[in-house]
Amino acid sequence: MIGVLTVVDSGPAAFHLHLDDATIQAQEPSGSASVVVRLGDDGLRLGKPLLTVTVDGPGGYQGRLDRQLDTLLPGDTIDLVLPWADTLEPGDYTLTVSGIGPDMTAPVSITRHIHLGQRRPGAQAPAAAPSPAVPPSGGFPWPMLPVAGAALAMGSVLGARFARRRSQR
Repeated sequence: MIGVLTVVDSGPAAFHLHLDDATIQAQEPSGSASVVVRLGDDGLRLGKPLLTVTVDGPGGYQGRLDRQLDTLLPGDTIDLVLPWADTLEPGDYTLTVSGIGPDMTAPVSITRHIHLGQRRPGAQAPAAAPSPAVPPSGGFPWPMLPVAGAALAMGSVLGARFARRRSQR
């Protein structure tokens, strides 16, 4: 299914990013650090904005994350959760989020001062999921049986058709 957006308006439509809020919080259930940004598009066009998040904190800490976002719909507002890779120690932080999208002539930004009362470990990369074709037990890959059966049936039908056409010549 493909979504299609059609807007009939008397003037040119544009994408317009707005940043409403930003904070640092614990990501459940691990308790690791994440940056949460409330953003949206109050223009009349779809857009894929580019966000830059900077975090400055105690002991000269400086961190940065650039993220190309997927499509934002006109009139939509979301809370975007960005896992933070670095461990954040207790203290005072300055969080700045800047963003720009298509048709925008200047970026928009928001700055927040945040106090962390406890240590937030860096976000861990998720563990790779095992391949569904090879079960972890090392047994027979039962989920692949219907796929193999369908491929065998399709090959048999095509082979029979090819043989029949060849014999008719």
